[in-house]
Amino acid sequence: MGSTTSARTTTGSRKDTSRFTPDERASFAEYGYRYTGDAYAPHITLGRAEEDIALKLVGSAPERTSVQKDWTFDRLTFYMMGGTRGPRGKAGGAGTGSGVTEDSELRSVAEEAMDAGAKWLALAGAEWRERKLKPSGEEVTDADIEVERRVSRVLLRRTPEVPVIGEESTPGGPLPPTCWLLDPIDGTMNFTRGAPGYALSLAFVKDRQPSLGVIDAPALGRRWITGRTTGPGTEPFGVREVSRAVIGITGAGSGTPRHKAFIGSLYAEAYRIRMQGAMSMDLVGVAEGWLDACICIGPKPWDVAAGTALVRERGMAVLGPGGRTFTFDSPVLAAGREALARELMDRWEAQL
Repeated sequence: MGSTTSARTTTGSRKDTSRFTPDERASFAEYGYRYTGDAYAPHITLGRAEEDIALKLVGSAPERTSVQKDWTFDRLTFYMMGGTRGPRGKAGGAGTGSGVTEDSELRSVAEEAMDAGAKWLALAGAEWRERKLKPSGEEVTDADIEVERRVSRVLLRRTPEVPVIGEESTPGGPLPPTCWLLDPIDGTMNFTRGAPGYALSLAFVKDRQPSLGVIDAPALGRRWITGRTTGPGTEPFGVREVSRAVIGITGAGSGTPRHKAFIGSLYAEAYRIRMQGAMSMDLVGVAEGWLDACICIGPKPWDVAAGTALVRERGMAVLGPGGRTFTFDSPVLAAGREALARELMDRWEAQL
């Protein structure tokens, strides 16, 4: 009797199946999921399902129901319930309703959007490189505006509830707590001169902190995205002292006396200084180990959001004034292993 009115779940406990139909009982015994044929429609919700089980259910659906034989699904969602763990070891389901799916879905959206901009930019002709000057004195091109338009169009279609804050179109003002942050071409000066050190930078911001970042360097054929990275570098590249460090500096183009004094002190004491001209690429350098640390002077949120997410994912620090955690209103950013980032921030503040 017990074998027909109860079944063991995927967690090992037993569940009363006495109210199930024979088909539902058989489905539960095989999949650990009460399948109800009448509720089946072109939206699938599966509890605690492995991919092979999900695909088997989808494949057998036409034989189980009276719906048409050929279905088209816009999305297949796996709801990971009961405190299961996502692919990076974080508890799933808490507060998101979908555990695995929120991060993976956002990455899918971000990569689709970046593809729309990066693939176009890789083929854009020289006429798109003609530079103009903003009122601030920064360079801008028609390509910046076009890439922002293409990327934003995808984001607004896929996530219409999330505002897109792009460098070339933002009206200013405080950032919303949840948004996309987009720099269509970080390193425009490099782009206009045909140098390869420029990148598209896109971040998803939640609770005013970047939780996902994508940086694409079309001229290098490289893309970096959170959730698909390895750990931080080790010695000799993971140094912790300025005297042994290769340090990137970006944002010092204005050449103020303070900037000159700071750069001069680093030139005198650091192992090497690198000035690439793109904050996103400096942060990638820290994440990848090309740079031991970097300092970004006067960063805008869209310049550094994606790179900040990458660096933090590698277990390194991104700091603002006073050695506090960097926030988007910070006038300077230092990134690297915490001791080195703190020393850089201390040296910057010593110039005050």
